[in-house]
Amino acid sequence: MVFRFSFLQKALIFAFILVVSLFLLASCVQTPPEPSDGTTEESTAKETEAQTDPPYEITLSGEYKIVYPEGSEKLFVAANTLAMKLSTVCGVECEISSDLVLPIPGYEEREFEIVLGDTGRAVTEKAAKGLRAQDTMIAVIDHKLVILGGSEDLTVEAITYFIENLLSENGVLSSGELYRKTGTYRVDSLKVNGVDIFDYTIVYQSGPNSPYRAVAEELRALIAEISGYLLPVVSSDAEEQENEFLIGSCPNGGTTDSACGRTGFTLGTDSLFAYATAAINQSGNKIALVSQDELGVARGLEEWFAQYFSKDATGELAVTLQYDTRVEAVTPGLELAEGATMRVMTNNIKSAEEIETRAPLLVEIYLEYFPDIIGLQEFPTDAYSLVLGPLSEYYAVADRTIGTSSDTSRTPILYRKDLYEVVDGETFYYDCRWPKTKTKTLAWAVFRNKETGKLFGVLNTHFAIISDDYDTEGYYGEKYYNNVQGVQWRNDNARQVLETLAMMRTKYGETLPVFFMGDLNCNTTSDALKNVATELSESASVAITSKTTGTGSSHTIGKAPSTSALPIDYVFVTSESIDVYTHTILTGGQNVLDSTDHCPVICDVTIN
Repeated sequence: MVFRFSFLQKALIFAFILVVSLFLLASCVQTPPEPSDGTTEESTAKETEAQTDPPYEITLSGEYKIVYPEGSEKLFVAANTLAMKLSTVCGVECEISSDLVLPIPGYEEREFEIVLGDTGRAVTEKAAKGLRAQDTMIAVIDHKLVILGGSEDLTVEAITYFIENLLSENGVLSSGELYRKTGTYRVDSLKVNGVDIFDYTIVYQSGPNSPYRAVAEELRALIAEISGYLLPVVSSDAEEQENEFLIGSCPNGGTTDSACGRTGFTLGTDSLFAYATAAINQSGNKIALVSQDELGVARGLEEWFAQYFSKDATGELAVTLQYDTRVEAVTPGLELAEGATMRVMTNNIKSAEEIETRAPLLVEIYLEYFPDIIGLQEFPTDAYSLVLGPLSEYYAVADRTIGTSSDTSRTPILYRKDLYEVVDGETFYYDCRWPKTKTKTLAWAVFRNKETGKLFGVLNTHFAIISDDYDTEGYYGEKYYNNVQGVQWRNDNARQVLETLAMMRTKYGETLPVFFMGDLNCNTTSDALKNVATELSESASVAITSKTTGTGSSHTIGKAPSTSALPIDYVFVTSESIDVYTHTILTGGQNVLDSTDHCPVICDVTIN
């Protein structure tokens, strides 16, 4: 793509470039800069691995076009700086273009180019062979000048070096490698099945907005972290390479002999969240990491990499994977607190807003902590497939509808179906609520422990609130306020909770252990929760081992909750029959903050 600018834009750009150029000139030295500690530098020309032609020379001229990666502001500025230097030093005027290639019939890549950074040009791939994260290099390959670093900043550094030390008035350059600066790495050499790691390509399963690309990039980052090698990442539509890591999916409970279109495997997952299975094809040069979906692959990648690629290795690291190598996932869930025998969680998932993006994060959190019981609020209809669907191997929902209607429950209670069975339950709308929303409901259920036969109850809810965007004046004939009528509504919600609790005790015994949880839209200083506390104990107040204090629980998505606010998400218990060991408001981890606008509240407990 060729950039065209107005006169004013050109003037502004020229002024900016002039400032950059003056800075570069001011920083010039007569001799090449000394490398930083722990690096070596070679400025003499030598053949690159990719260079097979006899030695030759090129002369930079107006035929050359400067190409930079599309979207890189740093390299766009550097490209303009280089163009100005070519003009002032060599008298050469070069066109500047990004590497974006539109599907125009008859388009041909120009033979003479100065290629800056990680472009889509084939010559960049040649030059990058063996290049590592802290390396920079300058080379003439296939009559093109390539300037490349392991990052944008390092590429800019290499461009500066070229301007100050290699650019001459005649613009003549020898073929081959002109300059290289090599960083220091903990692992000097990394081989997988006898093949140098830089001979591998990472391939992700293609598709619209393929979720497997992120997993492929994570593998690239993990390899770069220990060795510095930056592997190319391509979709499965790209031309097949000899040595590949394959990232994709395979059928749940089924088998297939292919991964990302490559054959020679026997792949399959026994269960949806066995996470990833790694297998090698018969030739040993294709390594497939697959699962039912991207969450399984992502979680499995971590386990697989930790098992086979030692983060403590130094010097030379050789990884050998056999044809039948398989890596199954760890059992979901973090260890319970000492003394506890079960875990409960409450979490408001923020209704349907961007639920397609947030659902995998929610699923990952629930599997990571693996509660016995999860009380959810603002659970939209789509979430039954997007959230409960991936969890369905482990979890079932106590009640999907509201009362005798077909309305979908927005406060479902999820339970571990391998441990418990539902005895009774119902979901109903509160008497006092904004009638144009369906999220303010109370769900209750009684469960039986399959092993012990003991019963316990759960109440899960979302208390009423009056938001500024509610047209209460149009509906009621007067303006309602959250700090007036909203308080009254929540007080009445608490009344219905206590009435339902009394009903459960009458039906299943006064000593029935009961959990009450939810987004209560008020805190423990409110009359509503003070009324609840006459029959139930707030979990943080009775926690034996630890509790979270000094933080709110609601927040802006992506940001941590305020430390000056009180939480509005709670778990209450019948303290005479339930011991609470730990009370935790999950406020850490970007996946937690990105998943919804309420931090999950988790309690590790024992039912007496």
